[in-house]
Amino acid sequence: MHRVGYKVKKKVIINNIISIFLAGLLLLYVFYKIGIREIFSSVVNTPIWALAVVFLLYVLMYILHVVKWKFVVDKVGTVSFSKLMPIFLAGGLFNQITPGTTSGGQPYRALHLSQNNKKDFAKNLSTTMYDFATNAILHTLILVVSFFVLFSFDLPLHLFLTLLVALLAAIGLVIITTIIIIKFEHKSKFLYEVLAIVYHFKLFHAIRKKYSTVSAFTSTIFREVHVFVKEMIYFFKDRSLLIKSIIIDLVMKIIAVLQIYI
Repeated sequence: MHRVGYKVKKKVIINNIISIFLAGLLLLYVFYKIGIREIFSSVVNTPIWALAVVFLLYVLMYILHVVKWKFVVDKVGTVSFSKLMPIFLAGGLFNQITPGTTSGGQPYRALHLSQNNKKDFAKNLSTTMYDFATNAILHTLILVVSFFVLFSFDLPLHLFLTLLVALLAAIGLVIITTIIIIKFEHKSKFLYEVLAIVYHFKLFHAIRKKYSTVSAFTSTIFREVHVFVKEMIYFFKDRSLLIKSIIIDLVMKIIAVLQIYI
């Protein structure tokens, strides 16, 4: 048993080292493309007080985000702030090295959160997705307002079309995600066939080791999605939680604008 635990911890440490190494290489590549001399010159010519203030605002933003997430997590099972912070930061790192902006870290956070509160993965995933969803909804609302505000000015056609495409993409993503979740909830025959293909796909042999039959695999997935949806509905019906989440999201947006202004 201890041997298995040691192997798991060793694998996690190795994966984290690889993640940090890859993130470091990506960062160096970005610096190289922008120009290291230009970056260094800009940093040197920036007042120390401005750098310090922006750094402190970043710290404040992360603290607020974890506080917001803790409000949601505590509805499932209480976890201390000190334990949530490293999980949140690790998920942030995972976001940076996976395709899809800020979407890879949610399952990562849910997995590690499950090891702390011993709750179902789907329940913990719902906490991270609720956090992501309220932020995404606010983003979309800001995008809609920005679209109409900028439309009232003499905006160049190419910028107008770019903003329109971004707006339609955001709305389309929400609609598609909602449809997929609804299909899962109703145990769609099409999704059952897709999961069956995934089960038999050669690269996913680990799935076949864990689940002896396609039926066992699909039943587990549908059950997890049902739990996830149930928890999400519960969170969104909690007015107090929703108000606190929106207020924190707004404060974080104000902080982001303040950083840019400074």
